[in-house]
Amino acid sequence: MPILFIVIATIIWGTTGAVAKYCFNMGVSPEELLVLRLGLTVPFYLYYALRRGVEARTLLLGLLLLGPYHIVYFNAINMIGVSTTVLLFYTYPVIVAIVSMITLNEEMGIGGFAALILSITGSSLTSLGELSLNPMGVALALLSSLLYAAYIIYSKKILVEGEDPLGVALGSSTGALVPVLLAYISRGTHVEGFLRPSVIMSSLYLSLVVTILGYLLYMKGLRSTNASIASMLSSMEPLTATILSTLIFHEP
Repeated sequence: MPILFIVIATIIWGTTGAVAKYCFNMGVSPEELLVLRLGLTVPFYLYYALRRGVEARTLLLGLLLLGPYHIVYFNAINMIGVSTTVLLFYTYPVIVAIVSMITLNEEMGIGGFAALILSITGSSLTSLGELSLNPMGVALALLSSLLYAAYIIYSKKILVEGEDPLGVALGSSTGALVPVLLAYISRGTHVEGFLRPSVIMSSLYLSLVVTILGYLLYMKGLRSTNASIASMLSSMEPLTATILSTLIFHEP
């Protein structure tokens, strides 16, 4: 069941790029979309915090890792497209596998290394074609990989220590809103995108389904699965993202 939770979560996350690209094509900035997406999770976290209390480290997880990850990942999609961003982002299972062996004492064996290679190869094959090599976009995609790897490893650590998966999902998403808001304000506030019904509906989907449901399922699975294995199972995300970007935006 934990593995199923992770697979479902990553398929859900695979729809993020297509929904984001749809909003970007209407002139909405990555920061605008993220403010809406993460802002809509705050009421759910406040309700949770009133019942269960506030855990500072879940908020810091979002403030220092998840928020910056969202910013650079969405900007990478805006610059180099969904397929290229996903291809570069999926270097993160390698980082997770190496670091988790050192910090979490996880073991990988020959089977684990073989699965890692297959996972990376499969993710690469889903993004073959005419790739965009804008230097800034490439740098942002790689940075998003590093930040997300750190997010997964630290999440695994606090889940093993007894943190509630829902608390991690909601707390980190709420903490992520702070850097996103700062990035939004630094680029100048624009409210036009907030007023479009299609953007609001897209943001509701990204908030309720992708963020709350997706991260809850992933954290539930991660609690009893090795971080390295969980990162490999995430190869369903680029497959979903590439299929959608090809069907909807005709990206190679």
